[in-house]
Amino acid sequence: MRQLLTESVLLASVGGLLGLLFATEGLSLLKALLPADTPRLMDVRMDWRVLAFTGGLGDLDWACRWPCSGAAHSRGALTESLNPVGAARQVPCPSGYAADS
Repeated sequence: MRQLLTESVLLASVGGLLGLLFATEGLSLLKALLPADTPRLMDVRMDWRVLAFTGGLGDLDWACRWPCSGAAHSRGALTESLNPVGAARQVPCPSGYAADS
């Protein structure tokens, strides 16, 4: 269970940082490719409040879904969850989400 938590936090963090890197570099590339007389081009910038809000929503979503995922993976035999037939079943979650196991 601890490994699942560690892996999901690491993947979410790396994904968020890569998204931020792509957004920053994409904005720089967009400014370089558009003509200089594009209206309000120099006013376009990254808004850290929007990024913080989006990150907070992602954290909230993760906090709601992670217990279901952890519960689904901690139940059952390992061979059953690795079986291609058993891998497609849905495990009900108390919060209302359906977690794939």
